[in-house]
Amino acid sequence: MKTYDIVVIGGGPAGASAALFLEKKGYSIALLDQALFPRDKVCGEFISPAADDIFSDLGILESIDSLNPTRLSGVVLSAYESSHLQVDYPVSIDGKTMTSLSVERSRLDGLMIDHVRNSRIRLLEGFKVTDFLFDGENVCGVKGYDELKTKFRIKSKVVIDAGGRNSISLRRLNLRHGSSANARIALAAHWEGVKELGSYCHMHLSYPGYTG
Repeated sequence: MKTYDIVVIGGGPAGASAALFLEKKGYSIALLDQALFPRDKVCGEFISPAADDIFSDLGILESIDSLNPTRLSGVVLSAYESSHLQVDYPVSIDGKTMTSLSVERSRLDGLMIDHVRNSRIRLLEGFKVTDFLFDGENVCGVKGYDELKTKFRIKSKVVIDAGGRNSISLRRLNLRHGSSANARIALAAHWEGVKELGSYCHMHLSYPGYTG
């Protein structure tokens, strides 16, 4: 059974960022994701201004800028009654005007995974984690199966669950509750030729309060 300092579940921006940051600190890392990259994922494709500093610390901001992301100046909130509110980002402490990023999720994830591949991190794609390993009451690793249905067990001192909606922690801690709301779906689409939106993230509020 292989052993690492840290196992990270989920290769999205959260999991990849955690793995890259901790690898720079000298830890041995295994990053697992059930998908094979690159892959599409339904997402609002909006990254808040605070992410710039994080990407810079990870040494990947220039690579992300090479994707030519749209730089946004703020957010426009539109209510279902047709009224709207425009909110501009503030100026940072060092006098810079803050902006956020909008970039296709598949391109962002692919770029971050490429940085993972070029590091000392062990990237395991097509590996589905089904449960934690335990030493008494303490988590000491993960288990599951790969794309060939071969079972695996990996031990670690720390496990970071960045699995999103597929999080093992949600099930283990009984945080996922069945309801009619969980039966809803989300749709995403990319449009061309849209005009008059300006450099803003547009958030639409619909009854009874959903925002997207």
